[in-house]
Amino acid sequence: MRVEERELFKRYFKNLTPRERAVFEGGITLGALFHQFVGTPVSLKNREILERAI
Repeated sequence: MRVEERELFKRYFKNLTPRERAVFEGGITLGALFHQFVGTPVSLKNREILERAI
């Protein structure tokens, strides 16, 4: 991580514990994964393929 990034993170996350920060980052990641597959058409034919992909 670059010095500028560290300073930026310190500014925005200064009131959070490392645990809270980890929960926040995990939520962002799960949200990104969820939105990647929203609206994907699912049928019995492609259900297993999509299930493995997710």
